[in-house]
Amino acid sequence: SVEGGGIGSGAVRGGSILEQSYPNPTTGVATLRFHLPVRSGVELVVYDSQGVEVSRLLDGSVLEVGSHAVEFDGSGLASGTYYYTLRAGDAALTRSLTITQ
Repeated sequence: SVEGGGIGSGAVRGGSILEQSYPNPTTGVATLRFHLPVRSGVELVVYDSQGVEVSRLLDGSVLEVGSHAVEFDGSGLASGTYYYTLRAGDAALTRSLTITQ
């Protein structure tokens, strides 16, 4: 699900902001928050440490300007470091999250 939300410090590119997931580390559901400076088609994808896609949370969904939040359920994944990448317009931002089981 995608929801509006506040923004804080995070990776920034082209005005887009990708915040650190919360909670991090997580044992289950983490919230991924981001901010868009312009209406954009958005992809939000989670990868394992080998670069293999494990979840596609958004696949070209057009979202409005502002803050957004997407929940990621990692409870079925092995413990380790994962990476989530936000692509919006010409910006691509990546951050890491840790899953502990």
